[in-house]
Amino acid sequence: MSRAPNGQFLKGTGGRVVGSRNKLQGEVITRFLEHWKKTGHAAIDIVFKENPKDYLKIIASLLPKEHIFAEAGLDDLTDQELAETLAEIRKARAAASPTVGNA
Repeated sequence: MSRAPNGQFLKGTGGRVVGSRNKLQGEVITRFLEHWKKTGHAAIDIVFKENPKDYLKIIASLLPKEHIFAEAGLDDLTDQELAETLAEIRKARAAASPTVGNA
């Protein structure tokens, strides 16, 4: 392998083979998918039973960050129900966001 005076490989004469990184990533993802198909359901059940907090975090991470409430029935809620719903949303957002100074 030819190298330049500074020790770097000359263009086209060394280093990683083109596409090798993508090939490795593809193989790893394929293996994880195969494993998931065999054991994924059991893993979900274990997390649900042994650590429900992490189970909910996983679900929340998979859901979209925003949701449009086009026909969510908010017009049918009483003022008290709206206030309670808003309090729950604020509590969930506060729990999900790091507090200022702790980041």
